[in-house]
Amino acid sequence: MKPFLLLIFELRLLIHIMSFAWAIAKSKLGKQRFLFIFVITLVAVLSLISFFVLPHSSNKEPDLASVPAPNHSELYIKETFSPEEVDKQLNYWLDILETQPSHRDVLINISQLYRVRGDESKAVYYWEQARKADPNNILFK
Repeated sequence: MKPFLLLIFELRLLIHIMSFAWAIAKSKLGKQRFLFIFVITLVAVLSLISFFVLPHSSNKEPDLASVPAPNHSELYIKETFSPEEVDKQLNYWLDILETQPSHRDVLINISQLYRVRGDESKAVYYWEQARKADPNNILFK
């Protein structure tokens, strides 16, 4: 429902609840009617305040660029692999690099693994090598 229509619905519901509460208070409650009316009014006012204060859900997709995990490779690797597994993966990719020294994806993987290990200088070096291997790739722009 759109927020404006939801507000109209809440106002109409509030009017019906208040008129019902007033009818009950007049006929049966006697001395307790003011307390009863106060409680009903308080609930109604709080529900209206919640309409303006609480955010309404929307059908919009979240911006995945602002979500750091699991598509963010560094966080994904840290959460998925132990330090020993990271070293094993790094050795694997370094072995492949010996046979394919200018393969962009191999260089990027090595760069990411060095970054996870905290070796920024090697990470930057291999990232630059990957950029040189494929300078027109959109990933490097």
